[in-house]
Amino acid sequence: MSTLRIGVAGAGRVFERLYLPALAARRDIAVVGVAEPRLERFADVPPTAARARSVEELLDGVELDGLIVLTPPSRHVPDASLAMARGIPVLVEKPMATSPAEVETLRSAGGAGLLTPAFTRRYWPAYRAVAAAGPAWDVSIRLRSDPAGWDAVEGGATPLEDLAPHVLDLASFLTRSAIDLVLAEPHARGVAIDLTMANGAAARVVLDWPGEYREAMRVDGRTRHAGPPSLLASAGRRVLRRADPPVAAVGAMLGDWAARLRGETTAMLPAFEDGAAVVAAIEAVRARLGG
Repeated sequence: MSTLRIGVAGAGRVFERLYLPALAARRDIAVVGVAEPRLERFADVPPTAARARSVEELLDGVELDGLIVLTPPSRHVPDASLAMARGIPVLVEKPMATSPAEVETLRSAGGAGLLTPAFTRRYWPAYRAVAAAGPAWDVSIRLRSDPAGWDAVEGGATPLEDLAPHVLDLASFLTRSAIDLVLAEPHARGVAIDLTMANGAAARVVLDWPGEYREAMRVDGRTRHAGPPSLLASAGRRVLRRADPPVAAVGAMLGDWAARLRGETTAMLPAFEDGAAVVAAIEAVRARLGG
């Protein structure tokens, strides 16, 4: 198996805490270059990777088989478009765009064939197990977190943009259906979103922020654990030197993306239209909430 030459745009916290350790564990991917305007962030970059101050400089200086876009959401469209203009496939962190208009810009740039949105929760064991037994017909997911606690190097996504993409994509992934209708209302410190799926399934998503991280789901009447992991499970992973679930999920997704770049078929990896549907749903939530 040949090693894919991959570039990274953005060396912030997502790169540092998730993608860097996940990439280090893969033998089919080599990070050959990183684009990052903040020079101090290169301390985390592999010494063998080229360093560039912009995506354009990176593309001019290094031959790539693919580009991972981890810049703030406002940069996703221009950074991904630069790579796609050269025929280079891109993997773009959520949200892949900040509006439906930006989605159409990406589509015009070749996104339908070249862009993969990064929805890593599909690869968490709890959600994979439900999807394997699916389709689910009644899904409820609650996610509480504190986006500010991530200590982002550069501000970017709003709490809604940060949390909603995960669970909106899961609604489609678990029910195996597109979102047909979106209703939303304020809920405690966040928002409650009710989804009617095209196949008649129903999904309810509750997002709370800020707060101590909690994640739970109920599928067809059965409650399932999602996170955080138990102390025993965490201790077991450390003893066995296994990656934390978020890092392991990124690694599994990267493996599927690498397979797609080699022309193989992948069942779980999101498609461009999955990312477009999430952006449209977030826009519908904003409209329901009045802005």
